[in-house]
Amino acid sequence: MRRICSFMLSMGLALLVGLPTSLGADRDTRAAAQAAVQRAMAALEAKRYEELRENLLTALSYRPDHPVLLAYLARAEALTGHAPESLHRLHRLLELGVDPDLDFAATGELGSVLLLPEFADFAARREALQRPILRSNARCRLSAPRFLPEGVAWNVATEMLYVSSVHERRIVAVDAQCAERRIAGPEQGLDAVLGMVFDAARNALWAVTTALPEMTGYREGDAHRSRLVMIPLGQTDAEPPRFYECAAVPPGSSVERPAPELNDVTLAPSGEVFVADSRGGAIYRLANPQGALQPLVPAGTFVSPGGLATDGGGKFLYVADYAGQLARVEIASGAVLPLTLPADLTLYGVDGLARHGAALIAVQNGIRPHRVLSLQLSDAGDRVIASEVLERAHPAYHEPTLGVVAGDTFTFVANSQWELFGATGAGGGAAEQETSPPLLLRLPLGESGPAAGLAERERAFSDRSEARGVRDAFLEFLDGDAMLFRPHPVNGREHTQQQPDPPIGLVWRPARVEVSASGDLGYSTGPFVVTKKGEASPAGAGRFFSIWRRDELGEWKVLVDAGADVTTASPADSLRTTCQLLSSRSPRGAAGADHRGDQAALDLAEARLQAVFTSAAGTVAERLADIVTTDGFALREGAGEIPLAGRADARALSYPPGTAFASLRSGISAAGDLAFSVAAYRLPGTAGDAAPDGYAVRVWRFRDRSWRLVADSSTPVPRQAP
Repeated sequence: MRRICSFMLSMGLALLVGLPTSLGADRDTRAAAQAAVQRAMAALEAKRYEELRENLLTALSYRPDHPVLLAYLARAEALTGHAPESLHRLHRLLELGVDPDLDFAATGELGSVLLLPEFADFAARREALQRPILRSNARCRLSAPRFLPEGVAWNVATEMLYVSSVHERRIVAVDAQCAERRIAGPEQGLDAVLGMVFDAARNALWAVTTALPEMTGYREGDAHRSRLVMIPLGQTDAEPPRFYECAAVPPGSSVERPAPELNDVTLAPSGEVFVADSRGGAIYRLANPQGALQPLVPAGTFVSPGGLATDGGGKFLYVADYAGQLARVEIASGAVLPLTLPADLTLYGVDGLARHGAALIAVQNGIRPHRVLSLQLSDAGDRVIASEVLERAHPAYHEPTLGVVAGDTFTFVANSQWELFGATGAGGGAAEQETSPPLLLRLPLGESGPAAGLAERERAFSDRSEARGVRDAFLEFLDGDAMLFRPHPVNGREHTQQQPDPPIGLVWRPARVEVSASGDLGYSTGPFVVTKKGEASPAGAGRFFSIWRRDELGEWKVLVDAGADVTTASPADSLRTTCQLLSSRSPRGAAGADHRGDQAALDLAEARLQAVFTSAAGTVAERLADIVTTDGFALREGAGEIPLAGRADARALSYPPGTAFASLRSGISAAGDLAFSVAAYRLPGTAGDAAPDGYAVRVWRFRDRSWRLVADSSTPVPRQAP
């Protein structure tokens, strides 16, 4: 939860007055660090840039690689004639995964940096960092655009999601079909609802609720009201919610503590509940529902703790501080241990934490581009030994925030949109800004690589067909420009809308999925089985072949759907297939190269392929050797999938000599490593003005400076009876 602008690099140094050194530093060291930041603020205000630079260097000695300090130091060094040093700071930000978010072309302050010959390399690396990594799929979109979502919880028994609202002060349950049901609201005493966790043993929700200006009905007198609440579930006459206040400071105590602002909660295997106080920097513990919230970690230990997760044994609590540190708290003693991080990792701006096996999943919205990380812990759990960017710069991101791990998926809020909500009390006009309905994304964790998300999406497509029917599933998953063959090409959505739901059952599973390095284009193929309604035995089977692309919201949609029937129905066991995941690692995708000439090269590859079938020289296999990939395959009616690695198999790809092809559409990934094409073909003897005899859907992979054929799916048009 962040009520300030989540991207601090665009804000003043005033936000860093409370900058700590590493956790556990003595009071004098902290005071020295804060004093350096205050002097830097004064120098910035007075435009004394050399003094600004000196004090930022001092502050960085206490907090090395702090992104905000690095960004302002780059600016100060550019203004004081230290252009190479400034560029070095900017490069360091990129190494940490942080886009400086500076308008280099417009600002005069960085003019000396722009003139450096090395700046071109920085600009290319910055462009590569901004390129999205896309793996998640839409789980559901809620109906209320003014919701301001924050917390997500998961009921493993009912497979129900719970989502909290800051603005509307309520909690809703969301089922697998995205139907919403109200659980609790302001009528039960809820203020803005933030983090949540489901307690299976007690069949209850634990949530933190805090009076915030962004919530409806806020009054000035509501400030500083922040509580933990337990909401029993499952019965209409269930007991009312139970509220827990933070323990008061004992009378006469010398401890100074600001009013708490609770914002996240987690549950230990023992049933103990832990709560983070983002304002006071404390962690509280509720040992049992009959007790009271007591400090586990005293106020002032953290700057702004948010993300909480326990280890598998319930011995330790992991705490993500928005200021950029990750710590492990020993639950028995309250001892705090800062975790060491890899040199190329910053955790500044982590706003959500969850555990997945031996790793922590972190949502980082305090830097640009926003991202989701997997943090691999050491066997002892006392340091981060590796990190992986699971997703970055998703088009739907607008301050992504908390989420929950369920099995091998992470479901999280993509667009909290905090910055569009202002105070709703007297004079709070900012609440009228237009917002989008909340979107929950599902990120696969059990499989690695961009192809994992598409494989999950393909499975969800089949599951929806089985649950709701073929028509509804296709309407949901088809792209607005999708192509189906019925038997000639039609707009998939328009055609499906005009048809009744067919009286069949259709299920399938991906057996092979490949996605471009840019994550925007891919294909999937595997077995399908058709049954007649009311019958258990298969009535037909085959291999499907689909081209997918990401739409403007980052959702995978089917762009072209093809495939091949087989002569006999396969048993349902054929659907129990493992899926081969192929995620491109093409250097073309990583370097940000210019791919404007790729369409001409793809057209040339199509022409070379047609020449293979019309040439009389050599065998088909010999002529295909430098065109087809070693893992290439064909889909043919009656035979299903045929590999193209051997001489005999290669003949299955051939079309009769004299077959004429006419291109209908094609597309190339942003990385320039994967492409598809659709062509109509006419067999020898078919008049040029006659309808095509069939259609070929192909996938191409860029290797060795040319396009190579990965797949060729032929869909013949049924011949009319004489």
